Amino acid sequence: MSRRVQARRDLGEAISLENVLSLMVVLFVLRLLFFIPLISIDRMQLENVNKDAYWQKLSEYLAAHADSTGTEYYSSAFGLDGYRVLVTESGLGDTRYVEALNNDGTITVIEHRVSSGRFDALVVKGHSSVPTYRYGSLKWSAPEQVWFTSNDSIGYGDRPASLEMGKRFRAWTKQVREF
Repeated sequence: MSRRVQARRDLGEAISLENVLSLMVVLFVLRLLFFIPLISIDRMQLENVNKDAYWQKLSEYLAAHADSTGTEYYSSAFGLDGYRVLVTESGLGDTRYVEALNNDGTITVIEHRVSSGRFDALVVKGHSSVPTYRYGSLKWSAPEQVWFTSNDSIGYGDRPASLEMGKRFRAWTKQVREF
């Protein structure tokens, strides 16, 4: 008769709590050394991709050519107090461009169609490639000598007319200012 040979079962060495904690500390340190810097690098690359050199050129132009003389008419409607403002007749019918630069680098561009009283505006913060849009009507107040907005709305690039305004403005600056 054959005898059964029992296989020896070894459970190995017991892992102590100190070994577990040491392993956890090593994994945590490795995470700090590799994982977090990779996220920061990705975030920096994403921010650089979202930058638009056009807005940098426009802010440099406004810093050199704008002053605060145009703010009295549009400041209450668009909150342009403290901005450097340049008001320009576009030469495209009755359209007027109001360009404003804040000290923090925020650029506001307003396309005001005087005869219809309509406006489209865009605000760009920090030379981003993603502007915020605003559109509506402007009403002239003769006693105060300022423009006021009415029926205005905010958009985030989902309205085709606002996107067209941005394209018209870029084409206009390309033609007039060559950038």
